[in-house]
Amino acid sequence: MAPHLLQRFESQDIISSGYFAPLSLYLGYNFGRNMRVQAGLAYGCSSEKFSWTPDNKVFHTASSRTNVIAMPVTLQHVMFKVFRRFPMYATGTLMPAYGISQTEYAQSENGDTAEVNNITDKGINTFVSAGIGVNYKINPRLYGQVEYHALKHNLTGRNSFFHDWDQGFKGLLHFYKSVGIGLNYKLDLGD
Repeated sequence: MAPHLLQRFESQDIISSGYFAPLSLYLGYNFGRNMRVQAGLAYGCSSEKFSWTPDNKVFHTASSRTNVIAMPVTLQHVMFKVFRRFPMYATGTLMPAYGISQTEYAQSENGDTAEVNNITDKGINTFVSAGIGVNYKINPRLYGQVEYHALKHNLTGRNSFFHDWDQGFKGLLHFYKSVGIGLNYKLDLGD
């Protein structure tokens, strides 16, 4: 999943900024056989650079870099099990995130820089996602998981459906940013 943390580079409206795909480390607790809660720490970043010369005289360059730290809390509820090795579950995540996005735009002609804009934006946003997932039991302590997040929303800012959901693509690429994969290790401290 690649949520949008900050606003778009509005003054030039040419390059996206504030997007990140978090890599997370969780600790979880099982409530019975069908309910699990997990809390974690996540880091995500992105960068983009774009250059163009529309009239072969003026050279334009835009770039952005985003770094984000987040604290996701996830609830999973097993709905049913297929062949006991593939439990299917509903999942929901609440994720507060703090990030810094730096964007730069430069315009030059004949080697002389005519205009430079630097924008640093930082802030906290809270994201929510919901979907379904399936676990695969590799051995008694190790599980793999794949999730599809049908709902992704920034509760405190605005979303860009084009970047978050790949609206310009067809088929599987359209859902690329809505899939999550993971590996779980069961500690079983009570043993």
